[in-house]
Amino acid sequence: MLAQVLAVMIFVLMFGLIVSEKIERQWVSLGCGGLMLIVVEGMGKAGFFRWLCLRIAKAVRYREIPLTSSSVRPWGIPLGIL
Repeated sequence: MLAQVLAVMIFVLMFGLIVSEKIERQWVSLGCGGLMLIVVEGMGKAGFFRWLCLRIAKAVRYREIPLTSSSVRPWGIPLGIL
């Protein structure tokens, strides 16, 4: 709950700064990116991403689901060669 409140507060603060144009947009973007790194680090330490992965695994009944298909080009082949 605390992380959600913090995220909303950061969003509102950054939105207000952008709309008021008191601070240049570049600095607001850099500040928002830095704060987001802090929030994500905190979520990682709290175990959010582990919980999310386990929740997704349970939703697919612990089966592997391929993320690629035969129509998708392999990552190692440049587009110009095909």
